[in-house]
Amino acid sequence: MHADTKIYGHARPHPGPLPRGEGESFAISGENPRLSLPDSLRQTKKRATAVPSPGGEGQGEGGRFIKLFLSLFCLLNSLQASFAESPLKLWYQQPAKNWNEALPVGNGRLGAMIFGGVESERLQLNEDSLWSGAPQDADNPKALEALPEIRKLLFEGKYAEAQKLANRTLVCQGVGSNRGHGGRVAYGSYETLGDLKLAFGEGTNSAIKNYRRELDLETATARVSYERDGVKFEREIFSSHADQVLVVRLTASKRGTLNFLAGLSRPEAGEVSAAGSDGLVMRGQLWTGETNAGVKF
Repeated sequence: MHADTKIYGHARPHPGPLPRGEGESFAISGENPRLSLPDSLRQTKKRATAVPSPGGEGQGEGGRFIKLFLSLFCLLNSLQASFAESPLKLWYQQPAKNWNEALPVGNGRLGAMIFGGVESERLQLNEDSLWSGAPQDADNPKALEALPEIRKLLFEGKYAEAQKLANRTLVCQGVGSNRGHGGRVAYGSYETLGDLKLAFGEGTNSAIKNYRRELDLETATARVSYERDGVKFEREIFSSHADQVLVVRLTASKRGTLNFLAGLSRPEAGEVSAAGSDGLVMRGQLWTGETNAGVKF
């Protein structure tokens, strides 16, 4: 991928599909809020300026109203400038140290957590249908039998005894959720799709300047930017609902300085293979509780 390759994206739903083909682009939407005076205030201003001020400048109702109006007008202009220069964003001056500090993007089905490392980027991927487990009969007939006794103990104020009996009987058969480790049992669990990792080969150990990691809440776009050896590197990541794709755009301000290796991986039950010279495919199948014959991906 060259530094001048342009792959733009749309962070909000749009009526048509993404443009295809190298060099084509589509703009990221999202206008800054604009403040304008209603017609009633404009008309009031005209009427107020026609009222003579009986006590000189700044005196009388007309003068006071003009001052009030000018103050309001200046305030509105200040707010407009503030909105234009500072849209709603979360931003940080260092990469995420752990998953809780990473920035999320998603479209309701496909999402990622952005860590923002300099030498390497990690995108932890999620897809909403990736659940392990399988159908099972875990009904416990002892639960109904014990219910009257549990109620009796509660009405008698014997809460500790009721709790112990409930813990023994009001549970499913088998291992259930396996005490929070349900990925390998029939109960199942939601699982990560895996990691997309980008290792950058900028060929230098020079200091990093002006690092910034941000999430734009208006356009649902995550960005990472920094400077090294006079070159500005930037990443933009978003998840399109209209096209059901996760998009990563990489740019550099100088041609020939953007180089990276891409890799896919997941902790278990997945294999990655090359798809031509510029693609990766990950395939796998999750656990049912007995075998890995569950959900395929």
